[in-house]
Amino acid sequence: MKDWKIVRLLGQGSMGEVYQVENKAHQQGAMKVVLKNCIDEQETHYLQEEAKILLKLRHKNIVHVLEAGFDDFQYFFVQELVVGRNVDSTLKKYGSFKAHDAMRICRDVALALDYLWREEKVIHRDIKPENIMLSREGAVKLMDLGVGLTHEQVKTEGYGAGTPYYMSPEMIQKPSTCDFRTDIYSLGISLIEMIQGEKPYVATKRNDVFDKILKEDVNLSRLNCGSESQDIIGKLIHRDANKRPSSWQETILLLEKMIHLESQASPLGQRDQVYNLGQDKAFTSQYILTLIGFFALLIILIYTFL
Repeated sequence: MKDWKIVRLLGQGSMGEVYQVENKAHQQGAMKVVLKNCIDEQETHYLQEEAKILLKLRHKNIVHVLEAGFDDFQYFFVQELVVGRNVDSTLKKYGSFKAHDAMRICRDVALALDYLWREEKVIHRDIKPENIMLSREGAVKLMDLGVGLTHEQVKTEGYGAGTPYYMSPEMIQKPSTCDFRTDIYSLGISLIEMIQGEKPYVATKRNDVFDKILKEDVNLSRLNCGSESQDIIGKLIHRDANKRPSSWQETILLLEKMIHLESQASPLGQRDQVYNLGQDKAFTSQYILTLIGFFALLIILIYTFL
C-alpha cells in the first residue's frame, strides 16, 4: 500500500474508502481500503485467500487487480483505473438501454463470470449495474469482487451478501446452497433494469424487497423486447435455481440468441452501441464546432447589412 500515492478520494461507504492512486512508475489505479473495525478474524482469513485469487485473475472483461493484501492490519486492493462510467450512472444520465445493447453488455459480463467459475469456482455475489463498468472505448468490465467467495467457502461458511434488489431467492433464504446460478439470477435482474430503466423489485425496507423477490413475479411483458427474449429472461430469473441455465456457457448462448433476435428487430440505423462513451466527447466537439460556425456566420451577416 505504501508504494501508492493517493491522488484523490473517489468515494466512501460504511465498509471503507476508495482512492485514485498512482505509483512511482506513474501507473494509475483505484485503491479500496476496508476499515479495520469492519472485519473480524474469520473475515480476515477470507480476505487473505481472496487476495491470492484476485491477483491471479486475468480476463478482458474483468477489472484487473494490481495489488492486494494487508498493510498495518488494513485490507486493501488496487485495481486498474477504468475511465468511463458504470451502467448505473449511464441509466441515470441517459435512461434505459436499447434491448440488444443491454444484452451485449450482459453477454460480456457473463463471459467474465464464466471465467471466474471455470478458473477458481468464484461466485461474485454482488452483480448489479453499479458493478458493471463501461469504458470510453466501449469495453465492458466487471468490477468489485470484494464480496466474492469460492464455492467451497460458500458451502462451509457462506453468509448472505449482495445488494437486496438483485439478490436471488436462495441467497435470501439459504446462502450456503448458492452456486454460480445466484449470479445468473442477479445478471437477469440487472438486464431487466437496463431495458426498462427501473428496478423490478422496489420497497423502502429491506425485508419488503425480500418479500417481493420471494413472492411476486416480474411483469416481463412490459419489457421493450420480443416475447422470445422475454421468455429467456424469465428463465434467467426463475425462483428455482434448478430451472435456470445449467452453466455459464448455456447462459452465454441464450444471451447471444437474444442479441440476434433483437438486432434483427431493430431498424438498421438504431444499432449503434449506446454505451460507447467516446460518443460523449465526439458530440461535445461537434457541438462546439457548430456554435463557432454559427457565430462566424452571424458576424458575416451583420457586416453584410451594415
